[in-house]
Amino acid sequence: MEDTGLILPVGSWVIATACKQIALWMRSAVGPRQVAVNVSGRQFQKGSLDRDVDASLREYEVPPDPARTGTHREFADGEPRACHRQHAGAEKAWRAYLHRRFRTGYSSLAYLRRFPIDKLKIDIAFIRDIGNNLDDGAIALAIIRMAHSLKLEVIAEGVETEAQLDFLRNHGCDQVQGYYFSKSLPVAELEKLLLEDRRLGVPDFETATRLR
Repeated sequence: MEDTGLILPVGSWVIATACKQIALWMRSAVGPRQVAVNVSGRQFQKGSLDRDVDASLREYEVPPDPARTGTHREFADGEPRACHRQHAGAEKAWRAYLHRRFRTGYSSLAYLRRFPIDKLKIDIAFIRDIGNNLDDGAIALAIIRMAHSLKLEVIAEGVETEAQLDFLRNHGCDQVQGYYFSKSLPVAELEKLLLEDRRLGVPDFETATRLR
């Protein structure tokens, strides 16, 4: 999809759909919610990300704070040219984070330093066996420490067990997500879960997944 260019209209549609859903929740009993949207590195390259987010926020009258974007691709040659454009979005309060294929090679570390991102996500590949595999635990811990030294938050994906949760909590990971909390849900079921949690006095999902 990225090679054909279809990722650009699809990405615009995803951003618009997320903003529309935020607007609906803001006007319902669910209330304002932060939403993370995966975007392609191609949207950085083409300079469409700022425009798409700003247009959707205006169209659905959504304040920028609940909106977040994250790239799910590793940074590639040429993408640092998008850096200044992305700065504008960061100043408007929607935040960017590096998602999934973050690698420990020199080029990824260089891009990590140069891009104005706010959060780093640890891939599920390094989370799945952290209770049993010393190497995976060491890698996860190294990513957490490196990110914090750069003043970035860290979120771990794919948390499914209490042992994984305890490891991440004990080693300073900021947030987690995964089946330990809930599987992916259709909007209607998610709304029921959020409203039920509120009725029971459970903190909002964003707060509930924060470890520190």
